[in-house]
Amino acid sequence: MRAQVIREPNRASTFDSKWEKEFWTRMELLRRSGNLVACWHKGYRFRIGTGSDRKGSQASWYTPDVSTLNNEGELIHYDVKGFHREAAKVRIRAAAMLYPFQFIVATKGTDGNWEYEVYE
Repeated sequence: MRAQVIREPNRASTFDSKWEKEFWTRMELLRRSGNLVACWHKGYRFRIGTGSDRKGSQASWYTPDVSTLNNEGELIHYDVKGFHREAAKVRIRAAAMLYPFQFIVATKGTDGNWEYEVYE
């Protein structure tokens, strides 16, 4: 399988959950304050394998909810979850094994703070 990343143009953001919108807002505030160079909502797609379904063989993709470029030039991808399902862990692990980026799962803790699980 050939590794493939697609950078998608910014489009009108539609959020899948209130946590995703809250996390995006937090990253956007960090960007505006100069702590991040850039941030994108669903701006990248990573090819993580090939799969098959009833229609035939199709590529499997992983799309992080938020991607950021920090001041050190590191591209970091975040997946925002209310809770972390096994299927999501498999996709993120696959992306982390194939691509030289940091992938982080952000979940909202019961205390209201963000909790992070890092995949490299």
